Amino acid sequence: TTLPGESKNIEVVKIVDDQELKVDKVSIENPNLFGNDKPIEIILEDEALEYEINYETPGPDKTESIFVRYDNKLIKNISISSELHLENITTFTTISEITSDSEIIKIYHLINGSSELVNDVTYLDTNNNNLIDRLEWLVPHLSNETYQIIIIIKAEHLDENKIFIEDVFE
Repeated sequence: TTLPGESKNIEVVKIVDDQELKVDKVSIENPNLFGNDKPIEIILEDEALEYEINYETPGPDKTESIFVRYDNKLIKNISISSELHLENITTFTTISEITSDSEIIKIYHLINGSSELVNDVTYLDTNNNNLIDRLEWLVPHLSNETYQIIIIIKAEHLDENKIFIEDVFE
């Protein structure tokens, strides 16, 4: 088995009759010494049908812009990247506590000049004051992905001539 060169805290167990047992005969080729990032080879010299290999790799990098007001919206961009190909990464961001209405908060995945709405978002109130302050969503695959958070802060009801009737935002 080959692990990424950045792997650390490598642990190998064998599964026998649904029990995890320590593997005594494991050799690790090219251990991660002095920042070496070449792949790590795990050679199992034990004879079992099933093994579980646990290891840690560095997490992805995340950069976030501050919220910028544009027309009737607040917009924030988030870029997530990793040298490793990662899958199913839980990502989060914090937002200003301005609403308890998740309907006015949207997350879009920006892909090749277009945007795709992220539907599976968890809206959290981490300090129990009935205002959303954290968003979490799953990034299905990761190399270099960009997301955009949009919070609608003003909604106007216009007539057929686009003349203002009322502000419908609470």
